[in-house]
Amino acid sequence: MKTQQRLHTTQAGFGLVELMISMLIGLFLLGGMMTVFITNKQAYRYQQSQGSQHDHERLATVLFGHVLRQAGHTPMNLDALAGKAVALPADATFTTPGQAITGSSATHSVSYKIKTGTVTETFDNDSVTIRYIGDSGLVSCLGQDVALNETRTETFALSNNVLRCSSNDGSSTDTVDLIGDIHAPQEQQLKVLGLRILYGIDSDNNGSIDLYKRAADVADWTTISAIDMEITFQSGLRRPQTTHFTTNLPNVNGFI
Repeated sequence: MKTQQRLHTTQAGFGLVELMISMLIGLFLLGGMMTVFITNKQAYRYQQSQGSQHDHERLATVLFGHVLRQAGHTPMNLDALAGKAVALPADATFTTPGQAITGSSATHSVSYKIKTGTVTETFDNDSVTIRYIGDSGLVSCLGQDVALNETRTETFALSNNVLRCSSNDGSSTDTVDLIGDIHAPQEQQLKVLGLRILYGIDSDNNGSIDLYKRAADVADWTTISAIDMEITFQSGLRRPQTTHFTTNLPNVNGFI
């Protein structure tokens, strides 16, 4: 009689130790992927906020350079031929006939966040107001055409870390945010922390700037021939950076 032998096959598989080791390796790899993802996301937001700041810096240079140069402009009509004192009479804002620019100088305390915490600093908080009379091709800070012979008064100032322009056409005032975005996520916000304005004085009207002064030190606003604006930005959680530009004001002391 033949003896039948049964073959017993041992089945092998993952034990608890192997399973735990596999899970640890998976968690380690997942943690590395998350670190790379977060780092790339932060780098993207940094580059995005930096690009936004550069865009706003260019906007400031172009916009202010264009609008501020209109200060004191009067069209070639009988009032202009009679002189700026007639075309731009004195009022509550411009106390001297023919005056086309005025301003104020002040400081304010601002708290802002950076990666290491919250910083409180004192920044300049100046403002500038100009006026001019509408003519063909003139555009207000609102981006609108200014009607012929319309007297337009515009003020540039900070409000809640945003640089704004208020434009008055003689009957109503409209305000627009020019630079700054404080409603975006913290890493993408763009704040204007400070605005410092210096006025170039040409006391003898020879076309050459004698010196620059802040508004509080200007004695005669009809001698202003240039303006220098220094704007301090903060983009995201980066440390503040300052940019400045100078604009000549050809119409302030000119005949027209």
